Amino acid sequence: YTLSKAALWQATQTLAQALAPDIRVNGIGPGPTLRSKHQSEEEFAAEKAATLTQEGSSPEEIIKALRYLISANSVTGQMIASDGGQHLMWQT
Repeated sequence: YTLSKAALWQATQTLAQALAPDIRVNGIGPGPTLRSKHQSEEEFAAEKAATLTQEGSSPEEIIKALRYLISANSVTGQMIASDGGQHLMWQT
């Protein structure tokens, strides 16, 4: 998971540089949003509770981030981590 988020962040920056000024490239890094078919409800609840905000993402929150990125014409090469602070916990 950590590696995939780092790869997404790097790909976002690289593509933004390569495709500017015609195309803006941004990413959204969601945290726990939907339960995996391999997770029980309890495991999914524990994963969400383990984030800094003790919540996961929701599809609605991801859509809000997407709408912002679409509307902000000066934003490119950025990634919004909509993950309840989960990405910060790997660095501590």
